[in-house]
Amino acid sequence: MHLISLTQPLANRAAEIAIECRLRGADAIYVAVAEFYSTQLISLDHEMLERGKQLVTTVTPQASCDMLSSTVKENPSSYSLNNGENN
Repeated sequence: MHLISLTQPLANRAAEIAIECRLRGADAIYVAVAEFYSTQLISLDHEMLERGKQLVTTVTPQASCDMLSSTVKENPSSYSLNNGENN
């Protein structure tokens, strides 16, 4: 895990997202970070999942675990229990 600084460009993008997707400011920051890193947004917040999916892939924690479990089952040799990281 690493911390991500809220830079001015990221804050500006979050403000745009808040307006475009009708999200609260803090929720828009999470969407902006997911967009910046081209990754999925995992949340239990129904509003953020629904409104954020306009810009990024949004999933619940359970759905994310199910997808990971399915991927590991299909290719178990690609994953290791060492520090929770793949090989």
